[in-house]
Amino acid sequence: MPTFIVVRYGQQKKTINSKRKIDILEFQTSNPNMGFRALADKFSVSKTQIANIIANEDALYKTRAENGEEKRKWTKLQKTETSVIDNEVSNWFSKLREKNLPVLVLRYI
Repeated sequence: MPTFIVVRYGQQKKTINSKRKIDILEFQTSNPNMGFRALADKFSVSKTQIANIIANEDALYKTRAENGEEKRKWTKLQKTETSVIDNEVSNWFSKLREKNLPVLVLRYI
């Protein structure tokens, strides 16, 4: 039976939601002498992310003013042409796994 090894290069990206970005901006405003590296270490993000947040400060505040503080409301996914195919593939996969047959799932980006 073949063995597969998964290798990750570099660190995983951390996504930052808009509230966290505003928190970073407010902290930076109250501590103007703190550098990007210190901010990045404090909030556990990269220096590039800190630089981009500070560079886009006006756009972030504008978006916050337009959308408010509410959490994002998730909408229900609409059925598409491929949803029938997705269901069939899911059923096929389940049947194979019930029979204990090996299935290799490849994901592409």
